[in-house]
Amino acid sequence: MRFVCHFFAFCLAGYSGAYWFSYAMSADEAKREAQVFLQTIKGKLFEYPVYMDLELAKQFALGKAACSEMADAFLSTMEQAGYYAGLYCSTYYLDKYLSDSVKSRYTIWCAQYASKCTYQNPYGIWQYNVAGSTEHDIIGQKSIPGIVGECDMDYCYTDYPSIIKAAGLELVFIAKKWYNRRYEKRISSNKLRK
Repeated sequence: MRFVCHFFAFCLAGYSGAYWFSYAMSADEAKREAQVFLQTIKGKLFEYPVYMDLELAKQFALGKAACSEMADAFLSTMEQAGYYAGLYCSTYYLDKYLSDSVKSRYTIWCAQYASKCTYQNPYGIWQYNVAGSTEHDIIGQKSIPGIVGECDMDYCYTDYPSIIKAAGLELVFIAKKWYNRRYEKRISSNKLRK
């Protein structure tokens, strides 16, 4: 219920995207999480990608190959369902625990609480601060008007709404088929690739 309230509030503000905080410890678990996420977001349209949030130490302890397999399993499931999928992760873990193929295949939302982002690969969003956090508020932004508690702060460098519209990803699900909302034509999964 909380997701639905937040989703509609963001839609009213002109933004819509979503992320799933992953607890997966294998590629199979990541795929199952993606299927639950799909049920959660079913029937909702997004102007921004849907992301897998990979940040637990126990996941990274599994190593680079396992983390890469989990990310790919989750994100490919999201793409096959018709979503523009991306990976949220800190720059350190992106560099150390994810394969180049995953980092180049999916859009990246990187977190690095600093005055500049040092991630060397392409990324669309940079989370640079957490307003109100004693640990991650690096700019002294104690609060955000209208928000109670901590709030992530990000810079977006990619025009995701235009990319999603141009790729025909303004989709609705009708009778087990994805259709372009504007033109009512069936979309093949090949169009979903970047």
